[in-house]
Amino acid sequence: MKTVLQHAGQLIHSEKKRLSSSSAAAAGVDYDTEVQLLVGALRVNTLSKLTYADSIRFNALINDVFPVRLESYSKTCITREIIACVRLCQGFASGAN
Repeated sequence: MKTVLQHAGQLIHSEKKRLSSSSAAAAGVDYDTEVQLLVGALRVNTLSKLTYADSIRFNALINDVFPVRLESYSKTCITREIIACVRLCQGFASGAN
């Protein structure tokens, strides 16, 4: 749980940084984006540990708990998450955190 929350927090922080560099800085991160980032972090950190049958059940559970439109959760979002996760791991490896 701690890893998922740390990862989600980093993703949200990265999204806020990205927004602050654009013209949408005043709006901040909206609720749907936060939920998508949280669900993405949860999936990235959990799915690799599950069997295929369990992953289907897990995804059904996530869709029940977080009823947002995740079809907009594109490959770009997943790529950003993977990059953020790699950067986080590199920070831990270098002793930065």
